[in-house]
Order: sequence, then C-alpha cells, then structure tokens
Amino acid sequence: MADVTINNLSPITPATGLFLPASDNSTTGKVTIGNINSLAPVQTVFGRAGNVTLQSSDVTGALGYTPIQQGGGTGQTSNKLYIGWSSSNLLLQVDATNFGNTWPISVSGNANTASNGIKAWANFDGTTGTQVGSEFRCSIRASYNIDRIVRVGTGDYIVYFANALQDANYAVTGTNGGQSGSYVFNLNGDNPLQTAAAFRCGVAYPGNYYVTTNKITFMVIR
Repeated sequence: MADVTINNLSPITPATGLFLPASDNSTTGKVTIGNINSLAPVQTVFGRAGNVTLQSSDVTGALGYTPIQQGGGTGQTSNKLYIGWSSSNLLLQVDATNFGNTWPISVSGNANTASNGIKAWANFDGTTGTQVGSEFRCSIRASYNIDRIVRVGTGDYIVYFANALQDANYAVTGTNGGQSGSYVFNLNGDNPLQTAAAFRCGVAYPGNYYVTTNKITFMVIR
C-alpha cells in the first residue's frame, strides 16, 4: 500500500464513514490525515452526545437510589457488609460472620427501638422553671431523650419524650429526693396519661396529697 495523504476531511458520521482510496497491493505505507474540519459526535451516554463527562447524578439516576459508601472512613476496614430484611428483622453479616439480628454496635444516640433498655431518664427540679406560652417547663439538670417536663399542678408533671417510643408498654420508676417524709414518686392515678409520646407523674403523700419538690428523678424502661 502506497502512502496516502488526506486533507480537508469532511465531518465523519456513522452514515458516511471514512473510506481510504486503494492504491496497490503493497503491504507497506502510511496514511496522513490533516486539516480535519470537525468530527460529528457519535457516542451517546445517559442521553447526552459528544465528549461526555460522567457525573455522580448519572450513577444514582441509573441505579434508582443513592448508594452508601462501604468503608473508607477513619478506623474503617474494607470488610464486605450484607444487610437485609428477613420479613421480621434487620439482619447483618460481615464477610462470613453472620450476626443475625444481634448487631455488634455501641449506641450513643437514640436507641428507642432496642429491646430491654433505658429509653429515657431525667433529674429535674419541680419547683423552678420557665413559662413558655401556657406551659410551665421545669428546670432539667440532666436527661436523655426528654424534650420537656411540664408542671400542670402541685407536684403534678407531664413528661414529653424527645423521640417517641415504639408503644406505651414501658415501665417508669422514679424517686423523690427533695422532700422528707412519706412523699413518693408515682404515675398520676387521678389523671393517668401514658402514651408513646408522653406520661404523667407526680410526687404524693399517701392519700394523693401532692407536693412540689426540687429533686425528682426517673427512668423509662422498655
């Protein structure tokens, strides 16, 4: 094949293609192409033609969801994780180790759906607080998963969870540390309230004589 020089090449499209003229039957030679006017784009990726630069939205759009990166963070390894729903439980497997529905985690935030755990607690002052609208909100010294504690009467309080529990079937235990004698913490029997979002409690003397005290503690277990 003899040397071939092609100048002023017209746009190439799938229909026209590029045809080189035949010269002879020799097996050596070269082809030189110069002065190419333009090349018509022929590739299409995610609906865009030309020199396409992939974007993260292309991947998520093709998948139909946003993936979560596995590993890569501080202290994280590259173990393969398997997470799936069994129709009743969320199961976990790491490589070949199957943890089932007992996950090897340490929860420092909201663990409201974990079983047999403390879902909320507080140490508060029933005598002091702040008036917010129609609510007198007691001063809370320390707490977990408590939004506010509202005094609705003498020694009578409604506790609101920051994050609602899964149901109202929880247990509440508490103490009265600010009043001597036989005053005890109880769930308000005169006006009972116990829902997934809140419960009512108080400090009372036998015979339902309620008293406001400055140190009340409680915890909620489910």
